[in-house]
Amino acid sequence: APRAPFQARSYGRYCDVYYQAARNCTEKILRSVWNTHGTLDGLRVIKVLGCVNSTLDFTDQHLVINGCSDLLHSIFGKDDDGYHARSALGFVQLPTGAAVEVEAIFEIKPISKSIPQHLPQTHRRSALKSCLQLRCCWSAHQPTQSCQ
Repeated sequence: APRAPFQARSYGRYCDVYYQAARNCTEKILRSVWNTHGTLDGLRVIKVLGCVNSTLDFTDQHLVINGCSDLLHSIFGKDDDGYHARSALGFVQLPTGAAVEVEAIFEIKPISKSIPQHLPQTHRRSALKSCLQLRCCWSAHQPTQSCQ
């Protein structure tokens, strides 16, 4: 994966490389989620944060982070569990000189998709609290991972 800052004047050649770096980050996140949760079933993508090592004149970070969103849409569905909020930001520098860094938040869906309305309010809150979130972060070339 590339380590040098994204060069806007080289957009055509490097955009594909950075798109693939964002996709690679997402593959590593999904591997980490699999190792932590044991499956990708029963998960819903909540939010993605994509950080791109960029020059000041580059404004297409969102196209780079499409590498992440496109993969999540292909696995979880674009209109279903893969539909997510997203931020794509440019940074003059990322930790360890990473080209791309991606953070994703997943919800572990409750066994029952609907909580009966006849339950007392305290029981409904308890059922909602069983939905956990996994937050994972991975840099394009980072040798270690972080998943909570």
